[in-house]
Amino acid sequence: MKERILYQKIWQKLSSYKNMVFLSGPRQSGKTTFAKIIARGFNNQVYFNWDDIPSKKVLIRDPYFFEKVDRMDESIPLVIFDEIHKYSNWKNYLKGVYDRFAEEYKILVTGSGRLDLYQEGGDSLAGRYMKFHLLPFTYSELINKQNSITDFISNPFHFQEDNQTDYALWGDLFELSGFPEP
Repeated sequence: MKERILYQKIWQKLSSYKNMVFLSGPRQSGKTTFAKIIARGFNNQVYFNWDDIPSKKVLIRDPYFFEKVDRMDESIPLVIFDEIHKYSNWKNYLKGVYDRFAEEYKILVTGSGRLDLYQEGGDSLAGRYMKFHLLPFTYSELINKQNSITDFISNPFHFQEDNQTDYALWGDLFELSGFPEP
């Protein structure tokens, strides 16, 4: 599993500003996998997936189910809401969760572009979260040549003309895409 170190640094920075971070991106870009990587850094964590029927039933029956989870210690827990944007009342629900629990939990919300629909009807989430967009793998990320966000943005290739391994990887990336599954 690719650790996506630079993205972890971005997560740490964003989550230091707000206790709720929205992680969006294209389908199959690795959002759920990345959320689980982030969760490893927390002793206390709760993972919720709206696509999982038993999880969905728990949320509907007990909206603050995560309060009852056994904690290993007194550290701040991470609550991951994966695909929560499919829930018809998701914005109002997250607004209530944030307003009530922002100081007690870190909240990571993952989903596709629907997380951008904050302007449509319902209560506003403005000022309650930081937005984070996960992209498919880049060439420089795959060869671990990123030292900073500037490297990531300014020079995505980083390959040497005489390095056949770099050329082979570039060919694979070109053919298969930067999405993790292929």
